Amino acid sequence: RGFEPAQILAMSSILQRVIFDADDLRLSDGGLLANYFERWHKANLELFAITSGDPEENAAALRKAGLEQYCEEVLSLSTPTQFASIGSLLYDKLKRDGWVPREQLVIFRSPQALLSIWREDSGGARRCTLGHTVRFPDHIENGLSKQLLDEVDDRVTNCSAKLTTHCFLGAHQGQSFIDFADSAFKCDVDAMPSQDRRRAAQGAARVQLLGRPDLAALAGLSAEAFWPSRDG
Repeated sequence: RGFEPAQILAMSSILQRVIFDADDLRLSDGGLLANYFERWHKANLELFAITSGDPEENAAALRKAGLEQYCEEVLSLSTPTQFASIGSLLYDKLKRDGWVPREQLVIFRSPQALLSIWREDSGGARRCTLGHTVRFPDHIENGLSKQLLDEVDDRVTNCSAKLTTHCFLGAHQGQSFIDFADSAFKCDVDAMPSQDRRRAAQGAARVQLLGRPDLAALAGLSAEAFWPSRDG
């Protein structure tokens, strides 16, 4: 699907950059990724890849897959400057380059990684959330799937100009869902071992589980009552 000119104008005035995990791309799907990357690039979105390793190696892999041309830069958590988390890197970009959190969308699988968007490395809450987020779970084994890319497509046209938004693509009993109210609490729970997840879900307030039928079921509640609506 393509963007209408009005949509492109709205995107360019609100969202400025998309940030994704370079270590989690399935570059054999370069053709699929290129369709979306090219569309976002033409809409004046800046694409940044983040790696925990060598940025040159990742840039070479993106080049081989035909994707480097759409990316501004591969950012590394380890070189030339070491950052303890994605959040630390983005906070540095906020201070040094004026990266406004509501103007960027961060796409990652790891709940531990995305926790740093909400929390400082010390564990305390950040003064502001460092971006919009789209999170996908471990059952999506092969990187950025078409379902996920379609959801990112929707996010880049509908990101709030005032508040950051957070969504999670999940599944429960074979049915996919999108939780439009992802949170630090939910990332915390998803990062836990299975038995700890159950205990955390059972001890949570109902409002903390809204949008997550899988966590509601772990808590012994009716999953149907917690199924997300499109409005979040």
